[in-house]
Formats: sequence, structure tokens, C-alpha cells
Amino acid sequence: MKNYPLLIPKKIALLISITGFFAIFFGILLKISHWYFGLVTGDILIPFGVILTYSIWFVVLNDLLNNYVKNKNLWLIGMFLFSGAIANFYLYFRESILKDS
Repeated sequence: MKNYPLLIPKKIALLISITGFFAIFFGILLKISHWYFGLVTGDILIPFGVILTYSIWFVVLNDLLNNYVKNKNLWLIGMFLFSGAIANFYLYFRESILKDS
């Protein structure tokens, strides 16, 4: 079967996804410790990270639905339960996942 390309290049998608993860992580740390760095607060970082993470989530979801992937239902359930982690895993191992299918 024909494999369709990602909507954005893989390296950029991984960078956006990892940046979103770290933005959420540091935003939570800032909120817990009540710190801020000028205008950068947890109230800014957490929504920024969520937007980045879920934009990549939709890119990966589109790729899963367009390409033939073995155990597609398992990937979709994992995407809904552990969204950011599964999206990173899928992006990192995408070529081998599509090759095995």
C-alpha cells in the first residue's frame, strides 16, 4: 500500500512535540513553586505546551488514519489514553512502523 507523508516534516514534528512536553512540564513546576520569570508563568507555559502537543497529536492521528498501520486500533486507543507519549513514540519510529505493516 502507498504510504502518505506526514503533514509536516518528521524532525520539525518531533521538535514541536518535545517542546510542548517541556513547556507543560516546566509550566507545572512554575505553578507548583509559585515562581515566574517576567511574563513567563505557569499560566502561560501550560496552554502553550498543550497547543503544541495537540497540534502534533492531530498530525499523528491524520497519519495513522491515512496510512495502513498494523494494529491501528491499538495505536488509536494509545493516542487517546497517553496522547503525547504515544505521539512521540510513533513519530520517532514511524518508518519502521510503516515498513512492518
